[in-house]
Amino acid sequence: MIKRMLPVLTILAIGIPLYAETSSWVDSLIAGFPSWSKEPYFVLSAWQWIGLGGAILAGFIIRKFVSLIMKAAHRIASSRSKTKWDDLIIEAFTGPTGTLAALGVWYVSIRVLDFGKNTTDILTTLLQVILSISLIILFYRLTNVLMVFLTGISSRTETDFDDQIMPIVEKTLKILVVTLGSLVALQNLGINVVSALAGLGLGGLAFALAARDTAANMFGSFTIFMDQPFKMGDWVRINDTHEGIIESIGLRTTRIRTFKKTEISLPNSVVANTSIENISRRPSRRVYTTIGITYGSPSEKVEQLVEAIRDIIRKNSFAEEEGMQVSFVDYAASSLNIMVYFFVNVASWTEELQAKQEVYLAIMKVVENLGLEFAFPTQTIHLESMPGRE
Repeated sequence: MIKRMLPVLTILAIGIPLYAETSSWVDSLIAGFPSWSKEPYFVLSAWQWIGLGGAILAGFIIRKFVSLIMKAAHRIASSRSKTKWDDLIIEAFTGPTGTLAALGVWYVSIRVLDFGKNTTDILTTLLQVILSISLIILFYRLTNVLMVFLTGISSRTETDFDDQIMPIVEKTLKILVVTLGSLVALQNLGINVVSALAGLGLGGLAFALAARDTAANMFGSFTIFMDQPFKMGDWVRINDTHEGIIESIGLRTTRIRTFKKTEISLPNSVVANTSIENISRRPSRRVYTTIGITYGSPSEKVEQLVEAIRDIIRKNSFAEEEGMQVSFVDYAASSLNIMVYFFVNVASWTEELQAKQEVYLAIMKVVENLGLEFAFPTQTIHLESMPGRE
């Protein structure tokens, strides 16, 4: 079906007339019209206004009819086909196909109604513009179909690189479709695109300077995809100022969803040239805290507490024994401080909090069982004598 339509679409796109001049039977038909219909009204004759209105109405009726046929074909394909590609292709053609059918009706009507050279040229140019827009929309939709196919392929691979690059490929293809389609449309309208671009002169230089940042961001995105310092969904901290989850990596910006649920857009040129801490890529997560117990605690009890904490960490399913450090480290102003330092092998922040809670609650129970108390900031004042007392 598409191959059969291509010659007609090509003829319409480049503006080659389907009929060189009004056929003789049309001339005979016009000769038989009543005299009042041949009277001029605002440039055109009455019969031409009537024919123009009828042609417009017929075009919209044909467009609606073709759209209904395409929708019915889509429903049939959806119910009978085992694959989704034919459904997506028919859906992409549904809107533009009806418009192309209407354009065919209007194009033939313009030739038959014999508006005269100037009016015919204006209306033909208008139809060419509508045709170009319809074809751009059609290929834009087909790009979506192609991306569904490519995304399906990338989802079956083991690497994340192709999954990350799919949004860039999609945006690039759509930009190419719109840009090339617009240039071809202008060329078909008789505008020498090459000469126009070459004639920009200083304007082109100014545009190039204005686009410098855009080019830098595009190269930045290329660097990000090559180095892969992060991927979508990673928890990152950029330049020690922006922290959150990577939501998208585009041609111009990288978007981060912060833990306050706000969105930050950073230019890729900045991201590619700054420090990036990828928190999601930690093999394990560090837990570091200090436990303070009251002065006056027996040394034997303190030693038992240190050993008990080490045993708690060893038995925890999330904790890693390697790198664990539990020691009595400091005589603080109001407490005896025990440092607790270890790593937990978890994939998410929720699991990290769960592991810390398990360890901390177990430590509280040990402190209670040993008869020790947690310290809090206090000051003890010793007075050798008080005024007025002996």
